[in-house]
Amino acid sequence: MNVQCVICKDVVDVLKAGHEGFKASALSCGHVFHTDCIHRWLDQSGSANQGTCPQCRCVVMKKKALRLFFDLVPMENYQDDPTVIKANNDLLKKDIEDLRDRMATKTQITDKLTKMNSGLRERVLELEQKLVLAQQNTDALKMTRIKLNKKSKELEDTKDEMEKLRQKVTSLRASNTILNGSLKDEEAREALEALEKSDMALLFFSYKKDSEQLLKRVGMMSSDLSRSQEEARKLRKELTEARDEISVLNRIVEVYHKPKLKAPEPNSGAPSTSSSSSDLSPVRMQPGPTTATPQVITPHKRKLIPQSSHPYKIPKKSSVLSSA
Repeated sequence: MNVQCVICKDVVDVLKAGHEGFKASALSCGHVFHTDCIHRWLDQSGSANQGTCPQCRCVVMKKKALRLFFDLVPMENYQDDPTVIKANNDLLKKDIEDLRDRMATKTQITDKLTKMNSGLRERVLELEQKLVLAQQNTDALKMTRIKLNKKSKELEDTKDEMEKLRQKVTSLRASNTILNGSLKDEEAREALEALEKSDMALLFFSYKKDSEQLLKRVGMMSSDLSRSQEEARKLRKELTEARDEISVLNRIVEVYHKPKLKAPEPNSGAPSTSSSSSDLSPVRMQPGPTTATPQVITPHKRKLIPQSSHPYKIPKKSSVLSSA
């Protein structure tokens, strides 16, 4: 049987009580402690001469702490004593029960940590897949942007060419009016002065053939311009949707990389770092179990306001030559 010091919760080893560092002392109430422990306890009391027993709170005198000395008997004389054997067995059983309880607790903690680790691994794999998808979407967005820039350049070139053709058609209309004789002399003279030399040469040598080809080409360019504007609107819409999806995925990655693992609150959200965050509706996170994937409700897709275009309408050939 062992004696325990209630101050330091360590065993008072009576076998080494006579050695330096293993001293034992008792108070007037009869309770036994380590000599160093009881002296520190009594020194911390407010009184200079009195103190209290840490076991029974009895008032004792500081100078009444008695040093204990034990006369030990060899353990061979008590090896066959049933009382000693029973006491040793009881101590061993208690130790075994304590170890089993500790083992059960450690097992529960291990199982819980194993399940948590499994859930985190699944979460990591899922986020890695989403990251790969985000990178693919980013690449697709870059390609879409390049295509949009190319289409925009083609559209600008088409507009420039259309403007040139409109000026040319206006000049040809004036030439047609002059040739038909529907203008007075002064008006005809002013119209001729407005014409360039190249237009006048074209007017006199190949007017009919070039005018027909020009009208046909203007009609084709007008159709191409309308198609290009429609494709540009579609590409702008796809670009906006791709930016929205990338912004949502970035917010999910930020939530996963937080230092503490806890379920997101209903109204919480990661700060937006994207340049298009002002166009997005708030992202709402629905909390789930610790190992489950948080459900993300993506914002409504922003509808791109179509740009109205009014391509130049070329009058029919019959209206051009109506005055002939």
